Amino acid sequence: MSEFRFPRLGGWRSWRLSRLRRRMDEEFAFHQKLEAARLVAEGASPAEALREAARRFGDRRRLSTLCHQAALGPGWNDTKGRKMTWTHDLRHALRALLRQPAFLLIVTLTAAVGIGATTAVFSVISSVVLNPLPYPEPERLVRIYSAQNQNPEERNYLSAPDFADYRDQSQVFAATGAFYDYRETGMDLTGQGTPQRVRALAVSAGYFQVLGATPLLGRVLTAEEELASNGRYGAPVAVLSHHLWQELSGGDPDLVGRELVLDGQAYTVVGVLRPSFLDVIQGEVDLWIPLNLDPTNRWYHRQNWYLSAVARLAPGVSLEQAQARLDNVLAAVEAELPQEREIRVRVLPLFEDVVGSAPAMLYILLGASALVLLIAAVNVANLLVARGLGRRRELAVRAALGSGRLELGRQLLFESGIAALLGGLLGVVVAYGGVRALLAVSPDSLARSEEVSFDPRLLLFALGVIALTTFLFGLAPAFQATRIDAGEALKSGSRAGDIGPAGRRWRMGLVASQVALATVLLIGAGVLLRSFAALQDVPLHFDPAGVLTFEVNLPDSRYEEPSERIAFHRRFQEKIRSLPGVEAAGAVSKLPALGPYNVWGVAYHDKQGEVQWTAAEARVVEGEYFQALHIPLLRGRLLGEEDREGQLPTMVVNQALAEAVWPGEEALGQQVMAADDERTVVGVVADVPYDHLGSVQPKFYVSHQQFGGNRNWALTQVVKVQGDPLGFLAGFRRELSTLDPELVLHRPAPFSELLGRRRATQRFALLLMAVFAGVALTLAVVGIYGVLAFTVSQQRREIGIRVALGAQPGQVLRRILGQGLVLAALGLAVGLPAAWLSGRILDSLLFQVQARDPRVFLLVAGVLAAVALVAGLAPACQALRIDPMTALREE
Repeated sequence: MSEFRFPRLGGWRSWRLSRLRRRMDEEFAFHQKLEAARLVAEGASPAEALREAARRFGDRRRLSTLCHQAALGPGWNDTKGRKMTWTHDLRHALRALLRQPAFLLIVTLTAAVGIGATTAVFSVISSVVLNPLPYPEPERLVRIYSAQNQNPEERNYLSAPDFADYRDQSQVFAATGAFYDYRETGMDLTGQGTPQRVRALAVSAGYFQVLGATPLLGRVLTAEEELASNGRYGAPVAVLSHHLWQELSGGDPDLVGRELVLDGQAYTVVGVLRPSFLDVIQGEVDLWIPLNLDPTNRWYHRQNWYLSAVARLAPGVSLEQAQARLDNVLAAVEAELPQEREIRVRVLPLFEDVVGSAPAMLYILLGASALVLLIAAVNVANLLVARGLGRRRELAVRAALGSGRLELGRQLLFESGIAALLGGLLGVVVAYGGVRALLAVSPDSLARSEEVSFDPRLLLFALGVIALTTFLFGLAPAFQATRIDAGEALKSGSRAGDIGPAGRRWRMGLVASQVALATVLLIGAGVLLRSFAALQDVPLHFDPAGVLTFEVNLPDSRYEEPSERIAFHRRFQEKIRSLPGVEAAGAVSKLPALGPYNVWGVAYHDKQGEVQWTAAEARVVEGEYFQALHIPLLRGRLLGEEDREGQLPTMVVNQALAEAVWPGEEALGQQVMAADDERTVVGVVADVPYDHLGSVQPKFYVSHQQFGGNRNWALTQVVKVQGDPLGFLAGFRRELSTLDPELVLHRPAPFSELLGRRRATQRFALLLMAVFAGVALTLAVVGIYGVLAFTVSQQRREIGIRVALGAQPGQVLRRILGQGLVLAALGLAVGLPAAWLSGRILDSLLFQVQARDPRVFLLVAGVLAAVALVAGLAPACQALRIDPMTALREE
């Protein structure tokens, strides 16, 4: 036997072992002296007697080791012994769990769902909200907007002169950049094989300085290239993204200096950005070209709002100081204008602008997933308590046979720990798959989605919650078992398996807490469902069904003259209308209900003859646009062939603009200055919303044939068909190629699908909340069922006596089902007030619905009561099958 090595122990246990060693040494010495004295009495010399007594007594060191090992208990004798003990416990735990596969499966799945759901949602939040923007000193980055005085919270574009004033006169920015959001149309790249559409962003030279972008090859844009006019853009040069550079040349550095044909014109590649650069403002961009900021450009006037701006605050300048300075600059500009524009300037943190409303939605979903984690932990605790209480007799017998609390606790922890470990491993898989699933169903508007990755930090936290739960609730039965009288436990008629009032209260409390948490999630899902239903019922005043939309970009190099562009659209729509199944074909500069567009405004004379100005959105239309969408005509006529170039400039207004400019008067025949010309109102149409929420603002429509000279308008084709809209796509492409084989038909989509994407945020939140609520409800049902089934098994004798004394089946059924309703009532008593108090959290996701809708509260209460009854049916039926005589004999 190896020599005994005392473990390093502290406190009272170390002192106790030291005292034990002294007492054993004293005991050994005492018996050795007694034996030596007996030998002396028999005639041996004292020295011989001591030697013989020591020989007869045996190996004193070995005896001491055995005594110490017995005192310390199994597993403390040496390293090999500890390993053997732990191996034995592990094998025993595995056998015990495999004897109850249902318990192992439920605990594993419950822990995996709680861990995976919370970790997946937190991974998205960490990437979108918690991580700073991927730029140097991102806290100094801001966005600059304009807003109308009557709507100070809006975020509108800037005019080019306003941007130049803020850049040159404010003295609060280290760098400023402007960009033209041409992402929705892009540019056609030809000469590289099959023509393709690339995402282009027109920017000022300061854009790269603001974001700290440095080139991998070549250089970025310069200020001089902003003034070399190329129509809507500056000099014909381009900076490529790393991914487009790889796609076009495979990483050939000689691509810098070569030319690419964009929209039919040659652009020289002057640089390639690093792969680490991410344009979070506009998403994935393929290339950047210079803006045209030449003051002689016809776009360069204060009534043309089309630019977006970003800036980097100078060192030591706060957001408030920048806002105050820009207010002063704008006030000085307005004082010099002949007519005040009634606008203001807004300076916002870039981070807030990029993430938008995502944090509110994501934090709500994180809270919901955290509730799922809590419910999972409570369910695991409930299962562990039930299993431990069901083994009280076994544990009591083992305690009576000499097993201490430490040994019993170690055994139980091995069992619960294995289940928790399996749940954690499966939770990693669920979390990783959950992140991918979240990205798959997330709305396109979710900011920074390309940066989302699996975050292991919350995985550790979620694992810790489950581990702590298994430790606390898995260890408790071991301590309870050592307090049970072993003799009582061995009696066949013993009630030692009874959990007692305290145990019953524990289990009922755990299940009631599950019901309470499920109540909060169910109410949240119910309110979101009502909100989404309200969104579906928003009056659009047009019909998107059967409408296909797509875009065709006409390059300046081949369609420079307005007459050429007008002729193309007329010929293309004539070809489209000639196809079988096409009912109407038109085009528009911006589709309705998909967000605001350029605000041009109208100038008119009031009753006193004074010139007034009203902000209004402009739409350029072509062909049968109104007919394709079935937009109602209220008065007058629609735009048609008579509204062509060279004829009297005309316009159609919506009801909101007619009421704003001519309240109580007839709008038909009125003349206003709009879209660079004095125009006559020939028709009034219904108010078509500019967003998916049904928001309406003044709007006017002009004919593309009378406005074709302005290249600001990139028309979206709108075609009403019979049948599946995408089924007509091949025919449209064929007709387009007959007109111009180098043109690209891009971004085709049914209009109803585009509208659905606008509701994607609400749909995303509803989907996840519904999933979480479903999981919570399922776990609550399992909890109620488990408590009632355990209660029936514990009360078999009592139920048998009641039946023997004449209790009717209905009475037994009501008793068991009543206990389920009590659990539901306890949970509702906590969950309903909690949902009421936390209801305002959902306000940012709701539309025309109150977060504290009493109808939803009543519905959820009814659902949970019904679920409690359903969960209690199986245990109640089990109670009805109890035979009184059999139950009495068992006791």
